[in-house]
Amino acid sequence: MPIISYVPPKKNIHDNRTPNGGYYTAKCDNCGTEFYPKRSNAKYCTPNCALISHRQAVASGKTAKIEKQKAKKSKKPKLAEDGSYFIGANNVYQYLKANYDTRGQKEIIIQSLLSLVTDVDDVDDAYFFNDKIYFRRESERKYYLMNF
Repeated sequence: MPIISYVPPKKNIHDNRTPNGGYYTAKCDNCGTEFYPKRSNAKYCTPNCALISHRQAVASGKTAKIEKQKAKKSKKPKLAEDGSYFIGANNVYQYLKANYDTRGQKEIIIQSLLSLVTDVDDVDDAYFFNDKIYFRRESERKYYLMNF
């Protein structure tokens, strides 16, 4: 059975007028019905009119689909003012992640850095990464980057 015509549903428009005044009158952008909106910037008399208008705009290509993409914020490791050492184990990890492939070993790397003994110049008590660099812990929050 072919469709002959479309009969829109009966509109149930809420009357937001008060006897004291202070109300708005507007004309629906979709159907042209005069209505009394709650807000001064309302465009449509009912949610159904808003949906019909949106679908017409999408079908005609007037609106582009908006793709929300989370912008990946690259965390820069926090260095000291002079740039000679890292402040905190998390910043050491951010440096390693930005420059090397850490493959999701965040907890292992941070725990290894936190377990280092402070105030030791011995290379045996340092965290080695990738056999090219190592980190030495100077104090509770200072980590120095050493290269071979």
